[in-house]
Amino acid sequence: MTTALDINNIDSVTAAMQPQFVNLDSPDFRAPEAVQPPKLSFKQLAAPMIDRSIPVIPLQPRTKVAFQNNWQELASTDPKQIADWGEQYPEANVACVAKAVLGGFWFFEVDEPNYHQTIQRDTGKQIPNTFMVTSRKGKGRGHFYFKQTTSSIAMGNLQGKIDGREAWSARVDNRYVVGPGSIHPQTQEPYTIALDAPIAEAPDWLIEWCLKNSGGQSERVNASPDGPPIPHGSHDTELFRIACLLRNAGMDFDQIRDNLVTVCEKRCVNHGSDYVEMCENKAKSAVKYPVGKASLIPVFGRAGDNKAGLFIVAAANDGAGTKPGEPVADEDTVPEFDESVITGIYRDIVTLSVAGTTIPPQFAFLNAKVYFGARLAGRATFEGLDCDSSYYGTAIGVTGTSKGESWRRTIEKILCPEFLNLRQELKIIYSADSGAGLKDCFFEPPRDSPVVCYVDEVTSLGHKVGEKKSPEILDTIIELADSHRVSRVLAKKGKQGGSKTHDNARLSLYACGQDGPAFMSAFAGRTKLGLFDRLYPEFSGPIEAGDLPEIAQADVLDLHKKIGALNFDAKMTMSDTTRIELSSFWNAQPVEIRRKIRFKKYLTLDMYMAAFGRGVTVAEAEDLATAIKIFNRQIIIRKVHFTGEVPDRVGYYIGHLKKHTESMRKRLVKGEAIAWVAMSLRDFQTQSNAFRDNEIHVFNQAWRNYQDAWLTKVLVTGANGHVYDKFMPVPREDETWAPLP
Repeated sequence: MTTALDINNIDSVTAAMQPQFVNLDSPDFRAPEAVQPPKLSFKQLAAPMIDRSIPVIPLQPRTKVAFQNNWQELASTDPKQIADWGEQYPEANVACVAKAVLGGFWFFEVDEPNYHQTIQRDTGKQIPNTFMVTSRKGKGRGHFYFKQTTSSIAMGNLQGKIDGREAWSARVDNRYVVGPGSIHPQTQEPYTIALDAPIAEAPDWLIEWCLKNSGGQSERVNASPDGPPIPHGSHDTELFRIACLLRNAGMDFDQIRDNLVTVCEKRCVNHGSDYVEMCENKAKSAVKYPVGKASLIPVFGRAGDNKAGLFIVAAANDGAGTKPGEPVADEDTVPEFDESVITGIYRDIVTLSVAGTTIPPQFAFLNAKVYFGARLAGRATFEGLDCDSSYYGTAIGVTGTSKGESWRRTIEKILCPEFLNLRQELKIIYSADSGAGLKDCFFEPPRDSPVVCYVDEVTSLGHKVGEKKSPEILDTIIELADSHRVSRVLAKKGKQGGSKTHDNARLSLYACGQDGPAFMSAFAGRTKLGLFDRLYPEFSGPIEAGDLPEIAQADVLDLHKKIGALNFDAKMTMSDTTRIELSSFWNAQPVEIRRKIRFKKYLTLDMYMAAFGRGVTVAEAEDLATAIKIFNRQIIIRKVHFTGEVPDRVGYYIGHLKKHTESMRKRLVKGEAIAWVAMSLRDFQTQSNAFRDNEIHVFNQAWRNYQDAWLTKVLVTGANGHVYDKFMPVPREDETWAPLP
């Protein structure tokens, strides 16, 4: 039976933690004892939530911290997955995750005490009875659970502040709240159900109130026919954003097209006579994505003192979130790949390559860009670029992430299959034993075909380019990144001259490596030559093994008909609006980014390649938006993986130790407890893959050189009562670490 709602007893689950701090310099310091488990196991906590079809994830015990990097994708209602997590993390708290799809749920959080009363007083309306969760009594804060509707999905994640602090928030997509039964990090009391009622839909008046009282809503997508005018030059961008919004709300092609036509007729200034076709094209693009997965593209503009120029209108994939009006920020880990950047002909290629497999689509996408970039090199021209379209693509991922398999399927079976004999378009080599041999490849017939060098494992290339072997291989690769003239001076034979020159030598690269340090060690000594700025990185985390279905020859032939219709001799330009937006975005980057001219080259090239893939020669705002998504993620990949030179295998493992140390330091500074952050020697050996690769002896050399100066030993009592030696960063003078409560 549903009980009456006592709304004054709602608790907050977002109040800041106030950990106790310890001084590691104290002689009395000892790591905290093992924490007593909560009254309910994770499996018990999750059960009533998944019974309501609410996806959940585990949190660190007695905290609000999600410890899985890709928790947004892992959120689950699958009882088997919950059972697996229950075995791995029996003491974990539970979090309920909002997903912006019809059939999903979202959460309205009241953080300012009794702020719901302010809402009800201002509107004269009552928040309806729905499932609610509280922890501390009498504080007037907590969570309302609501079903998703098209209105809530369109609203997106919002928040309101009072005197700079959050008063309320609408957690609509890829946000979470702590679930009932979990232990509050501050009070050490469980979250409880304030009202065990069916989950209701939020009334439209509450959503309208949220939109009206949140900051920066003017930058959000407005899909209403009665919305503000859409100026000429912004039609493509805004209609595509609206199409994505409608797709996420569950609409099909016909519904999206009809809505777009209405919006265009009422809001688009000087929309032209072909507006119906334009709306159909935007609807076609949007329905390529599953419901809830159509990412809204960025809006460009300025607000107050924000000089970044780029605003995020889609939900960001992190716990705290990026709010409208805030510039994009770097993250400590590589974000999930956004498949919305795969457009036009690339979507056809990637789908044919990875359908029915577990191959990461980003690797197949990289293969396709290397292929098209090579074929366009020396033929197409690009406004604003004084270089060609050759990519030095690098695929980063542990063994088993299908870096090589994506090449074999995408290039060897789809784009350059033997039965089509496309050697005139592209020459592919699978080894480079010397710089001279690499140069000779360009003189082999067909002489003017571009060359793509495939490197299955970058470490093997590193072995070839050692100081005592053939270091000129890398010198040649670097040289051909900017110059297209190759000269060879040979021993004179009889009356024949011994020199020859090639003026159209175009080199592209696809190299695979397990992680950043593998590239750093393979290319040691080339940092000052700018090699790493020339590399175009892509990344995937571990994947599960999957099937590799055959690719039908008929499908390959159909694809090549589409490829044959593309103009490889095009003169690529950009619209005036796009030129302004590109300049605005680039000028807003930090100075250390703006000094990387090759970064701007890849940003601009990606924009043109997106337009080329759509079969047009003028890059528009949607092409730039695609390029910016790729650019922002690549900056993080570079930050995480291209950290510094690695001279040898000992240096390789020191690089791993530095990476893990800094990761621990950041977690400790944020207030995470020592016992959850500290790592054992075995942990370091395992996470650096030294154990897997049978290089414990090499790792131990790195450990002896590193541990005494940078790590300190602590004693941690495990849940089983045993005491373990673990290690954590030596704190700086201004740092103290928070233990478990």
